[in-house]
Amino acid sequence: MGTIPTKRRWIILSVIGCLFFAATLLFVNLGKHDLWNPDEPRYTEIAREMVLNHSYLVPQLNQQIYTQKPPFFFWLVAGSFKLFHRIDEWTARFPIAVAAFLCLILTCLIGKRLFDAWTGLLAALFLLTTNEFFWLACRVNLDTVMTLFILASMYTLILALTGERHKTLYFRLAFLFSGLATITKGPLGVIVPFLTLVIYLALLRDFKTLRRVPWISGGLIFLVVLILGLAPACYLGGKAYTRELLFHQTVTRYVHGLNHRKGFFFYFWSYPTSLLPWALFLPAAFLFTRKQWKDTSVRPSLLFVLVWMLANILFLSFSKSKRVLYALSILPAGCLLTGYYFSAFLRGARQFTAWFKIPSYLLGILLVFSGIALPFAPTLLHHKYPEMVVPLFPFILMAIGAILMGLIVCFLTGTNRFRGVTFGLLLTLYLAYFTGTRWIFPIFNQIRSPRALGAEIQKLVDAGYAFRTIGSGKYERFLFYTRMTHIEPLPPDPNAVSAFLKTSPKAAILLVKRHVNLYAPLFHSPLKVIWRGRVGHRIFLILQSE
Repeated sequence: MGTIPTKRRWIILSVIGCLFFAATLLFVNLGKHDLWNPDEPRYTEIAREMVLNHSYLVPQLNQQIYTQKPPFFFWLVAGSFKLFHRIDEWTARFPIAVAAFLCLILTCLIGKRLFDAWTGLLAALFLLTTNEFFWLACRVNLDTVMTLFILASMYTLILALTGERHKTLYFRLAFLFSGLATITKGPLGVIVPFLTLVIYLALLRDFKTLRRVPWISGGLIFLVVLILGLAPACYLGGKAYTRELLFHQTVTRYVHGLNHRKGFFFYFWSYPTSLLPWALFLPAAFLFTRKQWKDTSVRPSLLFVLVWMLANILFLSFSKSKRVLYALSILPAGCLLTGYYFSAFLRGARQFTAWFKIPSYLLGILLVFSGIALPFAPTLLHHKYPEMVVPLFPFILMAIGAILMGLIVCFLTGTNRFRGVTFGLLLTLYLAYFTGTRWIFPIFNQIRSPRALGAEIQKLVDAGYAFRTIGSGKYERFLFYTRMTHIEPLPPDPNAVSAFLKTSPKAAILLVKRHVNLYAPLFHSPLKVIWRGRVGHRIFLILQSE
């Protein structure tokens, strides 16, 4: 087999193909499925209330100050609503898709700067087709946007470390982008790039460069970004908002854990899982990295990527609160390492061929078995969720494609056509993700979307019904699919509940089914169910006095 072409025109054509690959996958099907719990409806509703209430400085949800996240991300989503003059799923997800697209470009540039152009291209494609990155690129979430600014900070740090000119400027830009990442979600925005920088330079014993980092002027730039992004909200939100946002949601979450408490080794297995399917090639990438370690020209680049990956996984492991998506900004490091191995392997470096062929065979076999199992998926889904209507055709189409591509990957692996294997795997993932977002995801709207509940509330409100909730059931998540921006909660007091139900024959209470028995003592008279529906794993009831 020949090597990868290195002529400039081939690289340009590959870049264009990569951009088309990414653009169609990220933007075409953005609005094909509804907003899904738990985060999408909540974050989108905050941005919607900003636009409807013309109040942008302090985030509000259900007309109450939302203290858990800074306002910057919601400005981006609200800006998308204003830009396109409409509020819907596509415009809500558009800024996140743009951020994901830019993440791919930055990953490509980082790979080119550290290694070569083919490493950058492959790393970007691998990142796009990892299950975790693609899933978050199609959702309203803060982590993809934060990852964009972290990657921008990483890239400018690399330019400062490897370039001959404008080093101070690049370091200052790194502080600027870290500030933007921090006001997007939190301190991880500055920790990931600068923890990597400090440990990397310390391992190289390059304390001279470490001292030349403009810590004072860069720190001032970082501080100015924080003040511009957070000070207005903290001033208007008051001491309680400031304390919750700056301390409780950061220090307390890291040290003590507010929720999502996991064991110390959580990221040691969840990180490779997030990199699937390319995580199967990580052993080969690590072995190849060890082999290349003697090459002093590439060792600093390999060290930087390894520190980026391992040091930050270790830092996150000490946190009490852990979620898979918290490690999103570290995924590009794993993709760069794998991309470097693939780039060298496809250019003729045939070390550890078995470590390439075994995962390829495994993925091909998994595709075949997945294709055999897919036609049974509608039956299994209907058995678990009897209310779901699941068409068979999309699953049959995906089954045929999976079996064919699995057989092709196995054949190409057996005939040592490794370039064809790589292209085949990328094409398979592209078709799977494109088909999934266009035809499979919308099927799950029947059980995941709050649209039906929001539409029912909208219909009843139009008919003159008054709505209340009891307690804190996080009912704000379905507000996006109503024309309302506020549903008033009732205190868990029998007199208050009784007084509300007596105000009108059209007084109604919204409850999660599992809370009915909890609040039953509050009702002085029997209630009847006038609507029942599922949103995710919760069943909601709309109740009225008999």
